[in-house]
Amino acid sequence: MRGGLTCRAGAVAAGPQDLAAEVAGKFPDLIVNYFDVMLAWYSEIRVGLTAGAVFKACDDVRDGDVFRFALNPGHFLNLEEWSVSAFAAGDDTPLGSGMLVRGDIIAVVDGAFCTVNIEDGIVLADEALRSEIEALDPGFAERVAARREFLRDQIGIDFDPSVLPLSNTPLWHTPYVLSPQLALAAS
Repeated sequence: MRGGLTCRAGAVAAGPQDLAAEVAGKFPDLIVNYFDVMLAWYSEIRVGLTAGAVFKACDDVRDGDVFRFALNPGHFLNLEEWSVSAFAAGDDTPLGSGMLVRGDIIAVVDGAFCTVNIEDGIVLADEALRSEIEALDPGFAERVAARREFLRDQIGIDFDPSVLPLSNTPLWHTPYVLSPQLALAAS
């Protein structure tokens, strides 16, 4: 699917001790606040909510002294990826069953360059669509259930049943890529 990727960005380092001096004062705060924003995104998004409400949940958690949104906290997948995004302040577009969405929050940091990114796709599905998916493709439904279990048990987040994670590594991120044991989790 065009636009259906999973993306991660962080520092090629074993830990904060490996960061350049100009980044060391920013990157640790960035990764923590960014992850909190992504937790808010996953926690808030659901069928029936508005895109503006998801934006607000993310913006309420975002520390403006740490980073700002380059574009928007999320967008649709496939051909609609960047042609339009409803994830903006005050947008009243309802999130409906069957929508393909990505939590693609691009962080902009002032000063020395450092970045972080967690980009995963989801399907929003009401109970009827979830039942239809399970009947049509039980293997897919089992993978979604395993991803939800991973998010709950390993990442520490529970979220609405209408959110079906598409990535095999949902919300998993090791900001110091040389130390996968430092993967982020909810506190």
